[in-house]
Amino acid sequence: MQTFNEEKWTLCQKVSNINQMLKVRIDINDKIADVNYPNLLTIKHKYTTSDDVLFPELSTLSYFAAFEEKCLEKLEESGSLIFVASNINEGMVQLYVYCKDEKKTILECINFLKNNPNFIVEFEVKKDVKWNDFKIILTKR
Repeated sequence: MQTFNEEKWTLCQKVSNINQMLKVRIDINDKIADVNYPNLLTIKHKYTTSDDVLFPELSTLSYFAAFEEKCLEKLEESGSLIFVASNINEGMVQLYVYCKDEKKTILECINFLKNNPNFIVEFEVKKDVKWNDFKIILTKR
């Protein structure tokens, strides 16, 4: 999705199937389980596939790359969240962020996402103070 930076991200090798691409942050060891970011926010988008590989169309990848760069990275720079992983798997794009204030983060995301109503997203919030979900994702490296 966004420009792949080997110092910041890694593609996980132990994914569940050939149609999955899981990208995980590797430059945040000092922030893992930071109590200032107790909420795991998962941003989900169901996409339609146009081939047997079940991978999203280029327009979907481009849109979410722009969302990562212009919304999530800016929110991370402001200290509102930490963007930790991106998972593309059989019809679903899922972006994982740990945030301080889930309501404010969702509203900021909606402000960006409402510019293109063709990409419908769902938000799922979970308390994960110890970042256990992220630790599970890390084991797939």
